[in-house]
Amino acid sequence: MCMESKKQQDDINKDKNIENRQELSTEDKRSRRNSESISTLREDILRIKRDLVLKPVTHLQAESGDPQQGHCRVFTREAACTNQCCFSWKPPSDHYAANFRYIQDTSGENTVVMAIKILKPGFYLVYSQIVVRGREQERFHPSVGYETVKVSAVTDVVRVLMRSYITQDERGRRYRAPGGRGCTSGCSYPLDTLNQVGMFKLNCNDKVIVRKTGQTNSNVQFQTDAQKSHFGVILINLDSSLINRPNACF
Repeated sequence: MCMESKKQQDDINKDKNIENRQELSTEDKRSRRNSESISTLREDILRIKRDLVLKPVTHLQAESGDPQQGHCRVFTREAACTNQCCFSWKPPSDHYAANFRYIQDTSGENTVVMAIKILKPGFYLVYSQIVVRGREQERFHPSVGYETVKVSAVTDVVRVLMRSYITQDERGRRYRAPGGRGCTSGCSYPLDTLNQVGMFKLNCNDKVIVRKTGQTNSNVQFQTDAQKSHFGVILINLDSSLINRPNACF
């Protein structure tokens, strides 16, 4: 009887040990799941904070171009630039390079940027400025214009975001020096800047381009000046889709 009782007690203890191990195993799994959830939550919070603080921004300057057309060229890889002259820009500096993708033209002597490609959907401030220098032009309309366009990543449709015009006096005729009778010396052509700024909703992989308007005559001179000609994009507010999809554009 004693031996039998001892065996029964041993069996009971064995069963209890098994149950205890199972409970510990279940608790360990639950603890690991909780730790993983907390770790994921922390990563999400850090990502959101990073996105709120480190917003994408870029600022491009004009590149050296033809003395007549300045930094403006036809770029057949983009539909928006096939039949209209688009402005080209110097590649971005290092602290701007990773914020966007840049559509580049490598066909010339120097690599230039033709378009800025959006990597995060949201509301963006888009701005630009160009320089127009008059040349006396007979038989040409005096209006000079340029526009900022968006090329949709989904439909490839080109939509005009902003457009600006200026009319240079007497078709860009030279100004006479005070008291002067002619323009053999002491004269200068008019020099004007046109600029644009606006807020727009941009989606994943949309492209933003600056180009001449279709109405602008081909003989207009756009002066190349890195201090006066520039193009930039700044993210103001992220799209809410990024909260659940950190890599929304990939």
